[in-house]
Amino acid sequence: DGKILREFVCGTSFLKDAAWSPTGRTVAAAGDDQKVYLFDPETSGSVAVHADTYTLIHSLAWSPDGTRLAAG
Repeated sequence: DGKILREFVCGTSFLKDAAWSPTGRTVAAAGDDQKVYLFDPETSGSVAVHADTYTLIHSLAWSPDGTRLAAG
């Protein structure tokens, strides 16, 4: 029906990509601030922020078992 259910805030940056984990327990998001954000989709709360990428991130992909996240 088009209503917003959850909002995930990636610092002050623009969202480049987002990916649900295969387990559905985590949403990964990449902003244009060279960081990867991990969120709990039930609460929209931040689980972790990985800030040591040193490059812009344009895409994210989870491994099939949900244990690894690739960013590039």
